[in-house]
Amino acid sequence: MPCRPGSGPVEVCDGPPIRSNLRRGDNNDQVKTLQCTLKTYYGADLEVDGDFGRGTQAAVRAFQKKNGLSADGVVGNKTLEALL
Repeated sequence: MPCRPGSGPVEVCDGPPIRSNLRRGDNNDQVKTLQCTLKTYYGADLEVDGDFGRGTQAAVRAFQKKNGLSADGVVGNKTLEALL
């Protein structure tokens, strides 16, 4: 499971490293790590289920927009650099 309780109210994201070019339709443990990262560190209201669906795409777009990136909803190299 990529999210687990940390010390205090914070969750810690475990799981495989996020690779670039994650996009809607992907369903894997990298997506779970992405979802946990967006939820835990950036406040996204996401279910950590490994499914890169509408909610995850919207959260990625919001993150991209907030960080001055092209808001295409795809986790490419620039988005990945900003996340990490």
